[in-house]
Amino acid sequence: EYLRVSRSVACDADRIAIVSGSQQGLDLVLRAVAQEGDPAWIEDPCYPAALACLRQHRLRIAPVPVDGQGLDVAAGLALEPEARLLYCTPTHHYPLGVAMSLPRRLALLDWARDGRWVIEDDYDSEFRFSGRPLSALQGLDRHGRVIYIGTLSKVLFPGLRVGYVVLPPELVGRFAVIRNAADRFPSTILDDVLVDFINEGHFTRHIRRMRQEYAERRERLTAALAAEAGDDLAVVPVDRGMYLVADLRPGLDDVAVAEAARRRGVVVRPLSPMHIAAPPRRALILGFTGYPPQALDAAARTLGAVLRGFR
Repeated sequence: EYLRVSRSVACDADRIAIVSGSQQGLDLVLRAVAQEGDPAWIEDPCYPAALACLRQHRLRIAPVPVDGQGLDVAAGLALEPEARLLYCTPTHHYPLGVAMSLPRRLALLDWARDGRWVIEDDYDSEFRFSGRPLSALQGLDRHGRVIYIGTLSKVLFPGLRVGYVVLPPELVGRFAVIRNAADRFPSTILDDVLVDFINEGHFTRHIRRMRQEYAERRERLTAALAAEAGDDLAVVPVDRGMYLVADLRPGLDDVAVAEAARRRGVVVRPLSPMHIAAPPRRALILGFTGYPPQALDAAARTLGAVLRGFR
């Protein structure tokens, strides 16, 4: 019911498989739908752990560029017309933070309808700070080609390793066999607790409360970065997600900046290593949800000092 109301996902309980996080969900899905050597699209730049998983399954990777409208379907068709599947983050692309436009979504579903699979990772869609959250790609699918992966680890807390996969009807039996072989007797204690947490209304209230809290932290970090490091970086405006993307001024190396910040006790992620074939974008990924406001202010001051050291 939560998925139907909040994400417009079309499913029933028999099509939902519980997994220990989205990474296990992706691994099991690939076991169900892919064979070694299959050509596969992935966004470029992309989520590194997803790329590692596709490579572990020995798929033939075709990196499809992402622009302001999300994955470029036409570019994918030109690059690898025989691709059998795609892993994507259409609602909030990781790492660029853009959302796939409706025309691109429809083009992607048209591509998939002839026997291809779209693996949709909807990792933090609950946190949109203006308007309603964007609907999932899966809710637009009329041919059963989208496999939807979600997680509670980011919505609640990282130590809670619970995710879920919403399967097209034709994959339910195959996935169940693979899931059973990989993890025959998973613990159900957390599942039972979460059922009560959701049914008693705590989950919805938690998301509403954290959405407000994260919006305030995002604004706090954005303002602090402008004050402390505005000459050296520019935060990309965003109305969703759990992190900011900040482009560095020309000439700065994001990998070197991230390493220098780490030595000063501030953890940021460089964006350029997440590119596969596309020209690397020199930017930083800055998480803000796990820190109190005062820590965000201090981190911005430290990062500003680090950046000034590169002048």
